[in-house]
Amino acid sequence: MGSPLVVTADQGGPVALRRRAVVAVCAVTLGLITGAAQPALAAPTQVTLPISGVYSTEADAHAHLFVSQGPGGPGVLVLDDQGAVLTTIAEAGASGMTLSPDGNTLYVADANGTQLVAIDTATLTVTRTYPLPAGSCPVEVASVGSKLWFASDCDGQFGVIGSVPVAGGTATMWPSIGSTYSPYLRAIPGDASSLLVAARGQSPAAIERLDVSGTPTIKASVPFATIGSNLQDMAVTPDGKDVVIACGSPYYHQVLRTSDLSPDGVYPSSNYPSAVAKTAAGGGLVAAGLVSSSGPSLYVYALGGTSPLATVSPGDVSPGGLTWAPTGDRLYVIGGTSGQSHVLTILTDPAHLGTLLTARASALTSPTGSAVTSSDNCATTARVPRARSCT
Repeated sequence: MGSPLVVTADQGGPVALRRRAVVAVCAVTLGLITGAAQPALAAPTQVTLPISGVYSTEADAHAHLFVSQGPGGPGVLVLDDQGAVLTTIAEAGASGMTLSPDGNTLYVADANGTQLVAIDTATLTVTRTYPLPAGSCPVEVASVGSKLWFASDCDGQFGVIGSVPVAGGTATMWPSIGSTYSPYLRAIPGDASSLLVAARGQSPAAIERLDVSGTPTIKASVPFATIGSNLQDMAVTPDGKDVVIACGSPYYHQVLRTSDLSPDGVYPSSNYPSAVAKTAAGGGLVAAGLVSSSGPSLYVYALGGTSPLATVSPGDVSPGGLTWAPTGDRLYVIGGTSGQSHVLTILTDPAHLGTLLTARASALTSPTGSAVTSSDNCATTARVPRARSCT
């Protein structure tokens, strides 16, 4: 039996979806759908992944989902948009990843190989390597202007940042700006001279905005009293105006202006924020993930909105395990912790999940990505005229 999957409508109250193996319960549930026939919508897909952890995820325009496992991992796992395994790109230690602005190249920080690598997203082949200074352990990468910026962190504690030209050349380390605990990097769309650097997992948390047009200099920072503790993830909005952060505390997803890192609102999710992802599609959407023992663990908001378009309970959302397809019609969610199975949930049309009702008892797919099966003949998804509770 899988864990509960709950989808809550944004209008009219909750639509609770709980798996049961009892056909009678499913029959009662389906009996709640009344009125004229409604067009069917795809049910969420769930796949058990052959991984022991997740560090970073990216999705490209070729319907690929890339998953890295961090230092010690075997490489970049590549799946299709249904969750089937296509290949593993053998770059042991693949950690932080980012797509080039045109989406044609995936840059990967290879912590074990003391290098960055560039992967063609169409052919899934390595097209360039960027050797880094001896002793480097790159765990993060960001593309800013004509340079790739990376964070080196060999012991999971304090690290430093460096840069290398995208076109290739000699890498430069920048210890003069000081070291940051488990550095976490994000570029700002449309800004070729700024880089956000955060302390991952640190309490108190810390974020800085660097001017990287020349020698890196700190232009803004944010105090603990503003952002709390245990930073797990962050995402810059498509317009470059704000950065949304997920910290274990406080119990909502915070929004800071990228210009000066001052507060600029919140996405009122719930306890233990763990992940965040954004897309420009649909006028701008933000997905906010949680580690939650009760209630929804995923909230979907319109950019700048405060009321969720939908809430879902796919299980605990792993830091780095949340990403959108470029078109915004799919949201990929990876959940699980060390020693547990990691499950990929694929939500289609996530901005409108509040209109879905799904009643099914599912058997999760195998690590090879075979088809989802249902043992109780109860796998129906439909639009409903109003929200109902199905237990």
